[in-house]
Amino acid sequence: MVLGLMAPFFMACSADEEMEKSSLNVTDGLNQTYDIQSEDLVGTWNLVSMNTVAVPVDLNLDETQSNDVMTETRCFDQMSFTFDLDGNVITQQAKLDFDTSDGKMSCQQGSYNAVYEVNGNELKVGFPFGGTTAYQTRTIDVYTVGGEDFLQLDLTYAEAQQYIKDTTFVSPTGATNVKAVEMLYQRQ
Repeated sequence: MVLGLMAPFFMACSADEEMEKSSLNVTDGLNQTYDIQSEDLVGTWNLVSMNTVAVPVDLNLDETQSNDVMTETRCFDQMSFTFDLDGNVITQQAKLDFDTSDGKMSCQQGSYNAVYEVNGNELKVGFPFGGTTAYQTRTIDVYTVGGEDFLQLDLTYAEAQQYIKDTTFVSPTGATNVKAVEMLYQRQ
């Protein structure tokens, strides 16, 4: 059995996986800019920070825990979004899986073409899936610090739990205890 953890933002599913078609909103910790427009998103955004909230992890099993997920694994290093003005987005996504029988980790990465729309501070992305489109919605924030543009979103505990297939498994990495993940993308 495989336990999938830390499925950041949107994760497209293969035909044999089931994706819940629901609106998942994240609000805690965001700056809450409520009038985000498509023009604010146009361009490429690379993941620059992914941190667990309150619960450190040891994903590389070096006996040193950290809240900085990107120092614990390189799995998420290539994550990005490229938005155009016409409502299209190309996403580079990743998912870290644990095999509950032997504890081995594997990183699944992929590039996905999708559509998007933004309404206020809600970003809705639709992935082609099994002859239909599967949508997920996240509350986002876009802001500028020191002349650099950032796109922020958070993954809550309830959202992360949707990706855990075996809730009785306790990972030696501490990842099954993570309550929330904060992700920050920077415009290139």
